[in-house]
Amino acid sequence: MGTAYMGQRTRVLGLRQAFLMLVAGSESTASAIQATLLNVITTPRVYQRLKEEIRTAFQEGKATPIPYKEIKHLPYLQAIIYEGLHSHPPRLGLFPKYIPKGGELMHGVHIPEGTTICANLSSLLRSSTIFGKDTYLFRLE
Repeated sequence: MGTAYMGQRTRVLGLRQAFLMLVAGSESTASAIQATLLNVITTPRVYQRLKEEIRTAFQEGKATPIPYKEIKHLPYLQAIIYEGLHSHPPRLGLFPKYIPKGGELMHGVHIPEGTTICANLSSLLRSSTIFGKDTYLFRLE
């Protein structure tokens, strides 16, 4: 193997490792939690309803700390977690798809076989066609 090939291979490996550090690090999880909490505390009706649900769970002795089997019975808290992950996913990624033999027709455009295409998760999760006109609101109902 020539040095040019090894240099390119090392560069590609380095880029892959850097990308992995960006998407698999603790910062991505912390960012998702931070964004979710920000949405909760800046949306008064969500904050009040969550407080009521958690208060009830404590009063019924189901929250010290809340195990997963009990969280399943706190639907509003689960909705907040899911909406937080929807509005600020910890991993955006590109989600590549490889076009199979023979190519593929997408929205009237022929994509040749062997082509790699990617979906932008951030745009997909903000699609008003999929999630409605208020997709940018932190709305659980």
